[in-house]
Amino acid sequence: MNKAMKRLVFCFLLAALMLAASESANAQNCKPNSDQVAVFTGSLYQGSCTVLDAGDHPDLFRGILKDMVRSIIVGRNVKVRVCDKPGLNGVCETLEKSGDLRLENPNGTVAGSGVSLRVMRLPNASPPVNSSRNAGVVIFDRKTGYILGGYRNGTIVNDKTASTFFRTGDDFSFYGLEQGTNPTRGMAKNMLFAERCEVYVVDFKKGNGSLALSSNMTWNPTPRTPRILDPKNRTYARITGEFLMSKGITNPVVKNKQIIRVDLEGDGVDEVILSGRHVRAEDADVGQTFKKGSYSFLLVRKLIAGKVESIAIGTEIYTEDINLQQWAPRKREVTAIMDLDSDGIMEVVVHTTGYEGYGTTAYKIKDGKAVDVLDVGCGA
Repeated sequence: MNKAMKRLVFCFLLAALMLAASESANAQNCKPNSDQVAVFTGSLYQGSCTVLDAGDHPDLFRGILKDMVRSIIVGRNVKVRVCDKPGLNGVCETLEKSGDLRLENPNGTVAGSGVSLRVMRLPNASPPVNSSRNAGVVIFDRKTGYILGGYRNGTIVNDKTASTFFRTGDDFSFYGLEQGTNPTRGMAKNMLFAERCEVYVVDFKKGNGSLALSSNMTWNPTPRTPRILDPKNRTYARITGEFLMSKGITNPVVKNKQIIRVDLEGDGVDEVILSGRHVRAEDADVGQTFKKGSYSFLLVRKLIAGKVESIAIGTEIYTEDINLQQWAPRKREVTAIMDLDSDGIMEVVVHTTGYEGYGTTAYKIKDGKAVDVLDVGCGA
């Protein structure tokens, strides 16, 4: 074999290995159990995906998938019948093994994609997996529509791990700042892995609130109730003004957005969460000019060693003009304050929107710092 041929063979093998690795990595985003199937919008287990239980799924194109099914991972206890028309109509094929779809028409052409399917248990299959008991607790963020993360065995886990706990039909308890300790209930209808943002989207039936935990949690996530104060409170207007002047803004325009008092740690001493945003902007030749004096901040004021300290969760403070649109002061909103990991300390959950992007982060206040323990989002 000459050098050119060896090089060609090496490149082919390398490409094959990279493709196999890509298939394996993407398939990890939707892992069915023995009684489920995972469907993908691309061949070779690529694209967006969702996991489906036994039963009829009459129109995935109009449902959560919003696309055609082109490949399927089949659990060992089931088989799946797939059709290229809604309602299990049109050209159909039955799969007992994982792979790409063919859906061959009578004239010999191959459609290669389907929109409806029926998942059926095989005769003499082992007893079904108990889908009513999760391996861990799922934490869902209503603002983004994504799984934020989860909790298992004393540890907070990221969204990818938490997605493996998800089961269609699970009950969730929804909480929010306005609801106090009285959650509303919602039922999870389905979950989709959205490839573009690499997030897990969940569709719910009912459930009002900004953050939800699957109902198999064994602790009280709202041990103490936050108190929401008037954003125009004069005492905190003065505190904000002093903070901004200490950062270099002279004669600041004070615009507090949220003021919340809550005992985060259960030690009998309240912390105060304070957020504000003010934007002075004008059109510029390139993008947008944000004038000096613009700002956005979110602080936790906490008593440390007998002195009140301001712990920054996020700040943008402009002491000179900035003419880049993507540097616009971000909008930050505290959407929930809850104990997400059963340690008795409440995390601060913040939704942030900025230039071409948004996300939600849960912060634990620890050792005088704000530590992000969970984060999910999409965009720049």
